[in-house]
Amino acid sequence: MVVDFKQRKEQILRALPDLPPSNIEAEESILGGILLDPNAFARVKDILKSEHFYVESHRLLYKRICELSSIDSVTDFLSVKSYLEDKNDLDRVGGLNKLTQLLDRTVSAVNIDRYATLVVKKWLQRETQCLANNLYSFAQNYQDAHLSDWFDEKDFDQESVYNNLGLYLEVVEKQVHELTRSRYRESLSLDSETVRAKQLIDKIKDIENNCKDLVSKRFKKMNLAKQYKMSEKQLESLYLASLIGEQNEPIQTLASLREKYGDD
Repeated sequence: MVVDFKQRKEQILRALPDLPPSNIEAEESILGGILLDPNAFARVKDILKSEHFYVESHRLLYKRICELSSIDSVTDFLSVKSYLEDKNDLDRVGGLNKLTQLLDRTVSAVNIDRYATLVVKKWLQRETQCLANNLYSFAQNYQDAHLSDWFDEKDFDQESVYNNLGLYLEVVEKQVHELTRSRYRESLSLDSETVRAKQLIDKIKDIENNCKDLVSKRFKKMNLAKQYKMSEKQLESLYLASLIGEQNEPIQTLASLREKYGDD
């Protein structure tokens, strides 16, 4: 039996008696902060994805901002507006009035990291609700279709029962795994400064590994240092610290090396 869990997600959310877990104000604050502060998107793009937004127009707007960022580093109000017009999506996100409203309501993007965490947590709660409903429905249907037939028979095939139970557990395990393997799990348990530090290291690694031209590599590092308001020397120091932290063996003293390898 094949069950399409994703297809039933919207149906389940609509059937819930109360509004599904969401934080509309946090979603608006994030989008407004991105339109207000040119550096704000870089602080949330590795944590927040478009599917995390509850409001459909917010999902679309953030998706277009992500696309714009991939081709142009500027994601300010005018750039986003122009890109939405090019994609014929300005009306779908609420029009110019909606963009202006988001911008006018935002005083600062200083707490955008915290808002992103709130939005992801609400998304996880919605996903958990859908998972619970899906598994309950699957369990009921599976029992009706298989288990009752097996145990009505006097002489049932034990191996067949075990095989079918194994398939049942595989489906359950897969659905739980899809949710718990999320890479956002680690991020949600960290403070915002640690998350930002990890994001910065990932960006430096990307430049080091994928940029072969030395001039281009240096230029990108200079821009990255400016973006994070630090010197290039500080940037290199952080990267060196991360490399040391990734070593399998800790740095050893001369005495420990002699004890391990001898005087030779």
